[in-house]
Amino acid sequence: MVRERPTDFDTRLDLAELLVTDKLTDEASLVLREALALKPDNAEALRMYAGLCYERNSLEEARDRLETAARVGPADPKSDLLLSRVYLGLGDKHRAQAFYQLALNQDPDLEDKSLSASIGLAESAKRVRIKPAGDEHALDYESSPTGISFKDVGGMEDVKEQLRMNIILPLKNPTLFREYGKRIGGGILMYGPPGCGKTYISRALAGEIDAAFYAVGIHEILDAFLGSSEKNMHNLFETARRNAPAVIFLDEIDALGQKRESGSWGRALRGTVDTLLIEMDGLGKPDKPILVIGATNTPWAVDLALRRPGRFDRVIFVPPPDQGAREEILKLHLRGKPIEDVDAAGIASKIDRFSGADIQAMIDRATEEVIKRAMRSGKTEPITTRSLLETAKKMRPSTTEWLATATDYIRYSNQGGFYDQVKSYLDKNQ
Repeated sequence: MVRERPTDFDTRLDLAELLVTDKLTDEASLVLREALALKPDNAEALRMYAGLCYERNSLEEARDRLETAARVGPADPKSDLLLSRVYLGLGDKHRAQAFYQLALNQDPDLEDKSLSASIGLAESAKRVRIKPAGDEHALDYESSPTGISFKDVGGMEDVKEQLRMNIILPLKNPTLFREYGKRIGGGILMYGPPGCGKTYISRALAGEIDAAFYAVGIHEILDAFLGSSEKNMHNLFETARRNAPAVIFLDEIDALGQKRESGSWGRALRGTVDTLLIEMDGLGKPDKPILVIGATNTPWAVDLALRRPGRFDRVIFVPPPDQGAREEILKLHLRGKPIEDVDAAGIASKIDRFSGADIQAMIDRATEEVIKRAMRSGKTEPITTRSLLETAKKMRPSTTEWLATATDYIRYSNQGGFYDQVKSYLDKNQ
């Protein structure tokens, strides 16, 4: 049966529900993408689309959609439960536990013994009561050596140069920068599509500077005892101050910097956000500089309060890997595998806008096909340029949708030139 194409959001959403019921998931995904183009912050559409992403094993996209829905819509325990399953699929049991517990706090009937066992959650810890922060629940933080530096990062020269000017040189030459009235330390917002190396290049940055490095995800700060979140945040900054100069890397900063008045999720995080704002306002001692890098896949969801002067007012866009970076990522993930005459440079030139995660997925899929051939032939079959390119032709870069969304924000919400770096990238890579 051919349905007439709807033209408004509500009709699209109704049609998507019917298509999901009829198990026509590809058609439902298409209609939901059209609906989200009209209302990108509609929580119901985001959650429905995330469910379809989860079914087709697009876990990173499912995660991003669910996280966005949590920021813009009311609390939804079923979505938190799905997010737990998504994080389990991504191999992050810590966050899977946090969202599973959050779901049970809201609706105890959602208990899933199979999921609980998979994420390693003890029976006594399934139900977590939100209670006042206390020292017994506060987290301790230790700096972590990374063992890599910029020489280990292929390509990304523009990003490296911005990091040198904004971080490395001020920390290594504080007197010179102070003479010119330049701030030492402070905050930088690092954003871009998922899987493009924000975390990796930040770890490489730590290898470039003689400073303590603290990489912390938002859910590590929230942990199980949500009432202790403010103290965890304060302890993180206190630890950094004691060991300054220091760099704090806050992953998923958008989860903290959401609109604080939105839904019960926003209310639960309000104290943590306020604590972060206070800590950011207290930075800037010239003798003990602290730099805070906030990383996000969804810069449009970051609270404007976090982007005021003295907070995350410096912005660095981390684009999809350029050709040099793609070539290095290919070599890295092919290391140790049986290969034959693989032209990494040639392949890299044909997979424009592939993220690092896309490249890894391409290699994994090509490897699976080669293994099938090896099982049929009874001998080791090599991975070749041809097998990799054949796999690449069947894939669509995961960055495409992110860049399409960013284009809308460039067109309608680029106040102050916030997205100018994305615009420059798109102008050069049409």
